[in-house]
Amino acid sequence: MFKRLRIKPINYRTEMLFFSLAPIFIILCLVAVLFSKNEYDKVCSRAEAKFEKAVQEINLLLVQAVDFSNNVITNQNIETILFESYNGMEEHYRIKTMLDMFFSNYKSVPVNRTDFCIYHNNYSMYRNQYLNYIDALEPELFERIKRMKISDLLWEENDKFFSLYKYYNKDNIIMVTQYNFKKDDIKFILNKFDAFSNEGYNYENEITVGGTVKKGGYSAKKTLTNGKTITMHIPNDIKRDIYMHMSAYFLSVFLLVVLSGFFLSSIYVKEKQESMYTFVNDLSNNEITIKQANSLLNKKDALYPVYKKILDLLENINDSHLRNNKIMEEKKAIEIKYLQSKFNPHLLYNTLSVLKWKCIKYDKTLAGTIDSMADYYRACISGLSDSVMIKDEIELVRKYIEIMEFIHERKYPLEVDISSKVMSFYTVKHLLQPFVENAILHGIQQNDGGFISITGEENESFVILKVKDNGKGITDQRIREIESMNYFSAYKSYGIKNTQERIKIFHGEESHIKISSSEGEGTCITIVLQKSAI
Repeated sequence: MFKRLRIKPINYRTEMLFFSLAPIFIILCLVAVLFSKNEYDKVCSRAEAKFEKAVQEINLLLVQAVDFSNNVITNQNIETILFESYNGMEEHYRIKTMLDMFFSNYKSVPVNRTDFCIYHNNYSMYRNQYLNYIDALEPELFERIKRMKISDLLWEENDKFFSLYKYYNKDNIIMVTQYNFKKDDIKFILNKFDAFSNEGYNYENEITVGGTVKKGGYSAKKTLTNGKTITMHIPNDIKRDIYMHMSAYFLSVFLLVVLSGFFLSSIYVKEKQESMYTFVNDLSNNEITIKQANSLLNKKDALYPVYKKILDLLENINDSHLRNNKIMEEKKAIEIKYLQSKFNPHLLYNTLSVLKWKCIKYDKTLAGTIDSMADYYRACISGLSDSVMIKDEIELVRKYIEIMEFIHERKYPLEVDISSKVMSFYTVKHLLQPFVENAILHGIQQNDGGFISITGEENESFVILKVKDNGKGITDQRIREIESMNYFSAYKSYGIKNTQERIKIFHGEESHIKISSSEGEGTCITIVLQKSAI
């Protein structure tokens, strides 16, 4: 029977999987970002390593060019050759042979010997593959070279070469060496070290000499021996592909987790549904009491709070049912008393009517007061409806003031400024009279020039009524006391708190009452009625 409630407790791993899809997704996204960043960093590191090795070899060749130029410019044999005068082909052939022998002893000699040249001003020598006249240099270039010291280096650049110049001048003999370093050799070395490609990706790196670093992607910048900068830029497309591939991979993992979670949760939910159905069915068929059900629940069960809540709810429903039965009994008793009281008002009305006609011959004022009293009590205690139009409330206030004027033997002027549209709105019974009563008894009774005004206006959402007097006013402390408790009028009838509760029930929760007053200047009661609920 009810012991079927003893279901197997939840596997908490399954519960965490089912209820943690959002955290799992966030974690997988973070892991995907971390893996993507790590992979991109590896790609950049590998590319930069190859690029750095290529730059090292390029710098090695540039250093060899500098060493070779220094050796030539300071070599005594070269100096001796340039200082002599020559005649005839045999001497020129001998010079060529000597230069061949000299350059063959240097490991750093250019691969193509046409890439090296010595410019001089010894015009007794013929030009050959190593020698040329100083006039062959561009005048502007030669002017800059002449300002150099023997230890200085001058690097020039054109579309094909980086050219290194050294300068020597002694006893009017001028020697300028030119070493041409091919830019194609730089590209050859970069290809040799595979600096342009990225393993696993079809995007080539962009490598420029003397260019600026591009924005976006990854860039590595190195300085060559000749002072020029060489920059490698890894395209941002690689980063995009890495992040896309990683995101797709981890999204697949997440979908697999979701599908597994839904599969496991469906089994879990089905088991719990069956258990819940059994639990509710046993209670609805009165197969077990609430007290017995409480004693049989397993606190280790994941649905224990749900079962407990249902039992508590059922217990509250039973208590409410008992209270409702008691209320219904009390209501019947009140209805009986009400029907019995119907006889008393008729006796009161008839008695007041006889008194009125008895007095009308002798005292018309007294007769009018009796008539007002009859009308006042007829409005207060007759009829079953709890709502009246505002114009009926105003009429009730007028009757009440007439009675008070007779009792106090003085006038209480009443000013009413309410439009006919507001007058037709319905509100709760006895809304205004308690405030008018307080205005008279606690405000203007001792003030010969006292008066009461009632105004009414409306906007899109509310009807706003104000009861003002020019009496002695109320202190701030007293206002706080009034608003914080059930404050009753002098005749212990309807208090402000009671009235506020009634208008909230009848008109809506936004309805309220506000008191504002200044000592010696009077009091204003503002009654705000929610229009949509009227």
